[in-house]
Amino acid sequence: MKMKKLFAAISVLFVMCTSAFAFDGERFWREYGAGLKDGDGLFGVGMALDAMAFPLWSTYPGAFYLPYIETSYEKMVHINDMLPFSFGGYGGANILVQNTDDVNRFFTWIRMGGLAKYHFNFDVENLDVYTGVKIGFDFEIWLEDMEMVKDHRPVNVDWNGIIGASWRFTDNFLLTAESGYPYILALKATFQK
Repeated sequence: MKMKKLFAAISVLFVMCTSAFAFDGERFWREYGAGLKDGDGLFGVGMALDAMAFPLWSTYPGAFYLPYIETSYEKMVHINDMLPFSFGGYGGANILVQNTDDVNRFFTWIRMGGLAKYHFNFDVENLDVYTGVKIGFDFEIWLEDMEMVKDHRPVNVDWNGIIGASWRFTDNFLLTAESGYPYILALKATFQK
């Protein structure tokens, strides 16, 4: 009897939660959110908090760490009047400098490449939700005592999945929160052209 009551309670909660997020299924897959439309361009710049920040700040004395900073540009391309994609490029970098009596290190990571996003419309007036991929190159410079670190590959493939949401504040300004490698959370100022 207890299992039936538990199952009934879970079912009621599930129905209540899903109905709270009810939206038009036709628009969900076929239109951009936040008033974006085919042909719009978005320029974004922001800073990210990545997984390396906490151990670097707490473990290495005398370390200066500049978190990942990224810029991107993308163009809205509505494919076949059905698929709300955007395509563009990105570039970003982060830096670690550690100077102590024992060691002098300089590490930098520079990432650049192309991106593609698929947008979803949740019927919330100022909200655009997306998921996508980034594919490009990661250039790494690792110096210890002003010499390149041995057994290090300076060029790598940079590829990752992303998920994010943008909230429109004005006609031309959106604030974007995004998650995906190499960062846990990125906040970007996004400007619509």
